[in-house]
Amino acid sequence: GMDLRGRFAMRRLNLAPDAAVMLVDDADNQLDGGAAEALYVHTLALGAGSTLDLNGLSVYYVTLVDDGGTILANGGTLAAIYLAGDVDDDGDIDLDDFTVLKQNFGRTSGATRDEGDLNGDGAVDLDDFVILKNNFGHAPLN
Repeated sequence: GMDLRGRFAMRRLNLAPDAAVMLVDDADNQLDGGAAEALYVHTLALGAGSTLDLNGLSVYYVTLVDDGGTILANGGTLAAIYLAGDVDDDGDIDLDDFTVLKQNFGRTSGATRDEGDLNGDGAVDLDDFVILKNNFGHAPLN
């Protein structure tokens, strides 16, 4: 997968309660006149009653804190970014992730990512362990 460490333009984007924010593509980072830019934010926090209008842009985040906000896509995309092997979604691959995978190892169906199914096949098995092992010790996304 794509190595996203160090690529987040913002550590945290906080929308205060009842705030309304519309994203605007006011730059051409590639200088090619092409497609809209994307925003990478580690933590996206939506206050109660807040509204984030993506206005056709893409926003990628690691952590979403939603206290009752609204996302208006308006042709844009909001997507979570996962670090391969990060079972507990805390931005690193460490013994905490291994412990969860170990506790669920051997499940053959119905497992989720937060239970150690890192390849999405519903099982927690050697394939998932290999993903965790190959990424173990990676620094947190930032």
